[in-house]
Amino acid sequence: MKFLAKRGIAIGLVVIVLILGRPTAADVVTPREVKFEFEVTDDQVAKACHLLVLMVNYPNPEAVNFKVVFTFEKRTDHSFYGFIVDVGDAHYRNGQFAGMEHVPLDAAEFLSPTFNSTGRFHMNVGDSGVFGSTADLETASAFCEP
Repeated sequence: MKFLAKRGIAIGLVVIVLILGRPTAADVVTPREVKFEFEVTDDQVAKACHLLVLMVNYPNPEAVNFKVVFTFEKRTDHSFYGFIVDVGDAHYRNGQFAGMEHVPLDAAEFLSPTFNSTGRFHMNVGDSGVFGSTADLETASAFCEP
């Protein structure tokens, strides 16, 4: 986490939002505030490491949850790398945060100064956002390059 913060890497996501069955627009999200968390899970099936990044753009209501995912399946010795993107609109009551309203996504890509996920990750869209993954070590290494 400190590495990312010290490097001052601006994380940009191109997010295409689907509202009321109609695609709206693509937008590059450049956050004004970023919060990091890290979690590791280890069970009989797999070990997973997640870097969670919450990006907000106050005073606008948009917020992006971006999770970098590394998973090692113990039974098969296979590794998977990727990201999960979830977007929401923050709601406030009397100036206080009152929750997030989930915004369904149609697609998402990860862009940074050194990497573009377009066409390099297998993409899935679900209720919890967009999941991009790869088992290719070369692509995963490029994805993690600062």
